[in-house]
Amino acid sequence: MDRATASGAVCGGSIPLRRTINVYWIARLSHAMDKIDCENTHIKVIKCILDSGRYPFIKTCLGKYISYVLEQPGLTQFFIIRILETSANELESLLKKVCSILGMGCRELVQNFGLNSDLITSEPDKFYDIYGEFGTVSRLHEEGFGKIKKIRKPANEKQKTADFTAYYGIDKYAVEVKTIRPSEITEDRAMLKRGPNGLCFNINKLSDQIKNKLRDILPRTQEQLSEMARREKCNKKLVAIWVEREASRDLLGLAQDDYGTIYGDIRLQFPEIDYFLFNGTLWFPKKPQR
Repeated sequence: MDRATASGAVCGGSIPLRRTINVYWIARLSHAMDKIDCENTHIKVIKCILDSGRYPFIKTCLGKYISYVLEQPGLTQFFIIRILETSANELESLLKKVCSILGMGCRELVQNFGLNSDLITSEPDKFYDIYGEFGTVSRLHEEGFGKIKKIRKPANEKQKTADFTAYYGIDKYAVEVKTIRPSEITEDRAMLKRGPNGLCFNINKLSDQIKNKLRDILPRTQEQLSEMARREKCNKKLVAIWVEREASRDLLGLAQDDYGTIYGDIRLQFPEIDYFLFNGTLWFPKKPQR
């Protein structure tokens, strides 16, 4: 056997092993460079958005956090990056609206929602949680709620508190916001089923997972709302639940009937919660009347 063949012929001796290894590493390097180029492109796009002058609320309220995220690996996985690249105008309008509803300036918004301290030091991709709080303020205001007040985190971490208080007619509500993100939904092939067009998402399985997630988080939520209601003299309790679209895989999502089934299965376990508001639109039971 000649030296070339002895060095490791593969696939019937037609391709030397050394060449195969080189091709493999070249492909890996090319993939890594493509990924770097892709992230550099995202960084340029986001910096252009911040420097354009068209988004003063985003830059003032979120600029420090966004700069931090741009230094993180895998930045395209962050919710804030996705929303900036697809819905920057909507985010700017939302921030402006929330400031107006709560009677806050940008600095107060940053302090009250922990936009720098919490996001940067604890869980950088927790922005979706805060985004859910912004969305809740906006939707409650649109639904006729007034005197919406953000509750600051207590110095005593053991003290239970909810996120907001708000009035609807003569009723005073304690309001807690909860979110479900993609990372909190287990990925497994059991969630896929065979349909007429091939594999599709098993909505029943997804509904069960969201239901189980709520069963995990709602006991503490009920305690928070009850404690807030006692302390702030609220006579109604509401939990606003936001399910990130990617958590429902963006294929079929969950319909109103699915959320109705989820509510029907969990409401008896949490009798002290008067209202559930899913994704800012679905009220269970029906929206309260004045």
